[in-house]
Amino acid sequence: DSVFLKANVDKVSVIQGEQLRYSLKLYRRVQLMSNLELGLPSFEGFGVEKLGRDTNEKIEVFEGKRYYVMELTNRLLYPLKSGNILIKPAEVGIMISLFDGRRVLKTNPIVVKVNTLPEKKRPLQFNGAVGDFSLIIDQASYSVTANTPLTMKVTLEGTGNLKTIQDLQFQEKSNYKLYKSNIEEYLDSS
Repeated sequence: DSVFLKANVDKVSVIQGEQLRYSLKLYRRVQLMSNLELGLPSFEGFGVEKLGRDTNEKIEVFEGKRYYVMELTNRLLYPLKSGNILIKPAEVGIMISLFDGRRVLKTNPIVVKVNTLPEKKRPLQFNGAVGDFSLIIDQASYSVTANTPLTMKVTLEGTGNLKTIQDLQFQEKSNYKLYKSNIEEYLDSS
């Protein structure tokens, strides 16, 4: 076919809360006459985070033929429940020529198998964050005098749904006092 639509996920089997990436691309070998009319699925059963998309067309070879490929959307999905979750087809309305009229292209539905979170080896403070995270603590000085503030920078980074992580809790001891300061949030979805 000279024009088709392709939806893809990077994983079809995940654990509840585990991040997966959904992308939708238009493949074409002909010039289009009109703007695209995009109809995305509702992503029912998923938490959704919209990502930036590459607006430059690329050339790809698919089944031995060269196509111009345009990324239409890119999303991070986080399954909210276990079981088989259906991602319904996406649709795009196009017009190739006046003779062909308007056509609607559809993707195939995608089924994602979502496994329940394992009970074994689950930390006591587990709050549902699934991914690969690390906590980095950096302090300006390792030597201070009594009653002098010490500034520490705590960075949480990793891959997964960082938004499920609540405020970090640190236990106060009798020999120091904790003060919260500004919290900066930076999410890089690349």
